[in-house]
Amino acid sequence: MAEQAKLSKKVKMIYGLGDVASNFCNYFTGAFLTIFYTDVVGILPAVVSAIMFGARIWDAINDPMFGVIAERTHTKWGRFRPYILFGTPMMATFLILTFMAPFSGDNAKVIYATMTYIILGMITTAVNLSYGSLSSVMTRDPEDRVELNFWRMIGANGGQMILNAIVMPIVLFFSTESGQASASQPNSRGYLFTAVILAAGMTILFMIVYKNCQERIQPDSKDKIPFNVSLRSVFQNKPILCLFATLFCYIIGLNIHTGLLIYWITYVVKRTDLAALLMTLPSICTLIALFATKNLTRKFGKKKMLLICYSGLIVAQLLLWKVDTTNIAMLVVFSALWGLFKFASPIQMGSVPECIDYAEEKFGIRCDGFAYAFVSLATKIGPAIGPSLGLLFLGAGYVPNAEQTAETIRNINFAVNFLPIIFFALAMVPAAMYPITREKAAEMSERLQAKEKAAKEKE
Repeated sequence: MAEQAKLSKKVKMIYGLGDVASNFCNYFTGAFLTIFYTDVVGILPAVVSAIMFGARIWDAINDPMFGVIAERTHTKWGRFRPYILFGTPMMATFLILTFMAPFSGDNAKVIYATMTYIILGMITTAVNLSYGSLSSVMTRDPEDRVELNFWRMIGANGGQMILNAIVMPIVLFFSTESGQASASQPNSRGYLFTAVILAAGMTILFMIVYKNCQERIQPDSKDKIPFNVSLRSVFQNKPILCLFATLFCYIIGLNIHTGLLIYWITYVVKRTDLAALLMTLPSICTLIALFATKNLTRKFGKKKMLLICYSGLIVAQLLLWKVDTTNIAMLVVFSALWGLFKFASPIQMGSVPECIDYAEEKFGIRCDGFAYAFVSLATKIGPAIGPSLGLLFLGAGYVPNAEQTAETIRNINFAVNFLPIIFFALAMVPAAMYPITREKAAEMSERLQAKEKAAKEKE
């Protein structure tokens, strides 16, 4: 059997569009859903925290379940692509429903928010896990896999950059009531119309990914893999456990900062007119950092680059915590610095396929879906735990759409800029323990390709 042809640059770039699409949902909910719930719907911060934390507990059950289902899926579209094809329209629908506020009663508000948020999370799991799993079944080539995840992170950060620049202006534009020249505060109408626009864009982009990204690696057998074997492929897999732990801590740290940043800008900096700048600039700097560090990762290795990333973020967070918020120039500089050190994602997600290869070589099975489901728990639970923890620090003194007390302002500043430091420091420990080097990954890929070739020749 001839070696698989390398993926074209066009396919790699189109694959990256999936993360642009994903961010239309994930970024919007991650950056704006908490303040939508507290300041527009009128749900207490502690209740919002409970909703988000409870939803993520369900994800801890739901994600592995879906991973097992995906692995057992065999259709003419492949194992993962049908969930992108049919799941995306449902994801778009529930994104819109999540940003609706149809009820006025307190209990009804909480029930509606809980149900729509949990269902949106379940559908997002199906689509995003399937999209992420594609990189492990599109090619075995290590360089192609690195490129796929590089373009994926370019898409993620490019999408964030665009959304940071346009979402708040769009929300404010549609918040304008009849006869008003402009709106100074977002309202339910603004969030709903923005959700409709983002849902439409997300659907178009995911359909482009579905059409162009084909599954070329299939498991050796269509026999069902026992669940206990799937579990062993993860929980006896040191590389994936290290990867999960470092990604989990990193994602929590990031999402404490980004998920509550709008509170800091609104109530501590008190310059909502700077929201687009302070939320867009880090993403621009991250894009620059991704291109700048691409070759450095190959030269210095994943461990060193991750440790540099986490250390830089800790320094940037300390500077943002202590900065004089009236000094706009320093706010801009330190926000840019934070963005420059946020380059870990391609390293982390680019390591998932080699963890799957490790399990395939060690246990003789390929559990792509279950492995991605396990890793995806970090990217699903982290964005909820982060803001949920941060919301707890707002305290009982927080009053939506009002001048905050000095104590509440200190709490917001602590939550947004100091609390993430703890998690970035924790992320350094499992990162240093990750055992697969670039050389080991290449050797595994060669052995698996030789095994696959030999099996085909026997048929």
